[in-house]
Amino acid sequence: MWIFGCNGLGRTTAEFVIRKGYGRVGLCDPDTVETSNLHRTLWRHDAVGEFKVIQAITELCEVAPGKTELLGYVGTLEETFSDGLVSGATACIVGIDNDSGRAHAATELLKAEIPGIFFALSKDTYTYEVFVQQPGGPCWACAHPDRYVQGISYFETTACPKVPSIADPCLVAVGLCSYALDSLIMNRPRSWNFRQGHLHGELPERIQRLERRSDCPLCGGNPTERFRQSRMVPHAYEGTIPEQRLTRRGTDRPHQLASNLLGFVLPTCLRCFLRSRFWLANSFSS
Repeated sequence: MWIFGCNGLGRTTAEFVIRKGYGRVGLCDPDTVETSNLHRTLWRHDAVGEFKVIQAITELCEVAPGKTELLGYVGTLEETFSDGLVSGATACIVGIDNDSGRAHAATELLKAEIPGIFFALSKDTYTYEVFVQQPGGPCWACAHPDRYVQGISYFETTACPKVPSIADPCLVAVGLCSYALDSLIMNRPRSWNFRQGHLHGELPERIQRLERRSDCPLCGGNPTERFRQSRMVPHAYEGTIPEQRLTRRGTDRPHQLASNLLGFVLPTCLRCFLRSRFWLANSFSS
């Protein structure tokens, strides 16, 4: 199996997978370890400046069981596929941080009929998402058609984003990804292929089993350009998942304001009014 991206998601997932005993694991990433990577993953402090793939293999060899084969490729996801290294893989985990690579991975995995697990965090680090693409089922473009069209049309390479300490959402996403991988390889039950959650709790978690879209730009049979013209909705975000704007509950919904007014403000005023009349009545009677 292959893991694309040795960042906060991919590096941690690689250690979990190897400790579980997956015998042959490939790692792919073109970047080097930076100081800003240390607070959200398992890198040692002396790893700064080293290629992520080489450093990951060096560290993982210390925890890998006896008959584990680790492969490393210092390069991009696209280069890994073009060199034929992914052919015959049991599954692939896509943890990179741009939609261009995700779109390319979804396309190549669909052609090769290899299961793929896509997982990511939003730029504000509150939202995590895991999607499982299996042969015969919905592809990543079914879940994100507009992002697929934009990603496949405009190639981009992005540096690892500078974000706060986000080890907590990384571990949540890694746990779901690891479980999804086990469900593909073993008989662990899984009724979902798409999960999106929000650590802030302002929005409900989405746990769904998505179906294939007849108008999917990748597996639906419709030309990408036709989909772009008829369906794509422009969006003002880059990278992984759209940031969720946090608002106070009840302050942005008129009907909730009216409900609060009728349920709290008016009864409170009425009680104060009755108390004042009772006080005045007692005063005059005395």
